[in-house]
Amino acid sequence: QASGEYRRIYSRWLGIYEDHNGAWQVFLRYAFWIIVPLLVLLLLILGWIGQLRRQVALRTAKLNQSEEFIRAVLHHVPIGVAVNTVHPEVKFDYMNQQFMKCCGIGSPLIREPDAFWAAVFPDPQARAALRQRVEADCASGDPARMVWNDLPLARPGEPTRYINARSVLIADGQTMITTVWDVTERKLADLERDRLRMAIEQATETIIISDLA
Repeated sequence: QASGEYRRIYSRWLGIYEDHNGAWQVFLRYAFWIIVPLLVLLLLILGWIGQLRRQVALRTAKLNQSEEFIRAVLHHVPIGVAVNTVHPEVKFDYMNQQFMKCCGIGSPLIREPDAFWAAVFPDPQARAALRQRVEADCASGDPARMVWNDLPLARPGEPTRYINARSVLIADGQTMITTVWDVTERKLADLERDRLRMAIEQATETIIISDLA
């Protein structure tokens, strides 16, 4: 074979001699240059995916911590705060304890769409008028209209209370942040002042009011 005699005899009787060892070497060489870069690329992709997953997990954990912190803060603020929709129905995603206290409602309302109106405003006529007004104000998107002052909360057998409310639309145009706060003391003081002023104006004789204290 070293002298080439085998190749000559092979070519004469069997055709062109094929060096199978050389063919395998060529195949392995091409395979090396193709497969190895693909393996390296695959490893890089897997490493990038793993890094991405770690970053997502870290950011998710931070978001969860931020959400818990925000909820803890909202739970202790002195005004009522809720995240809700108004139209086509009132649906709550969140409400803090102060919101429930101001409105006189319970947490199950979060899971009952549109139960808010009947629970907070029992009188059908007053409820219908206020709902129409609130829905129109929210539909306008005008922040100046989305403020409602001195709303009476009248329930049978209970003293009437008064609240102020304000809503702010957020990105999707349907969800809003609503804040409420109790203004009963201030409203009752205003009503008493108005009553005294009317009494003075209607009196036919001089009324002297002295401070006995």
